Amino acid sequence: MEIFLIILCLSLSIALFSYAQSAARLSADTEFSELVEDGVSILENRLSTYLQSLNGAAAFLLASERVDAEEFGAYVETLHIRKFLPGINGIGLIVPVMEEDIPAFLEKVADEVDPRYQIHPITDREEKLLIKFVSPLDVNRQALGL
Repeated sequence: MEIFLIILCLSLSIALFSYAQSAARLSADTEFSELVEDGVSILENRLSTYLQSLNGAAAFLLASERVDAEEFGAYVETLHIRKFLPGINGIGLIVPVMEEDIPAFLEKVADEVDPRYQIHPITDREEKLLIKFVSPLDVNRQALGL
């Protein structure tokens, strides 16, 4: 009889341990899934905010006949990117420039944007996609000409 009780208690202990382990694993899996869903949702919201800011910049450029560096900087400043767009260093305007148009482009950019503007790195592509404006300029000046 004693052996029977010992075996019964041991069996119950093993069963309860197995049940507790399964319940803990299920709880951990559920918590992990919830954390993943929350993280994905937060990331999607942040990317949506970034995309909306870029769409706003595109609309600003399309609605204007001509935009200079000062106007572009003023627009980006109204976005308050340091406050509302964490992780973004700035917003820039990329323009396509054909190889034969580079001298005229550089002359124009030197007058309108920055006399130190240089294309870098130098590539052998016929069409270059160059950052013409970037704002805020203080932390992004090195991006001009990329």
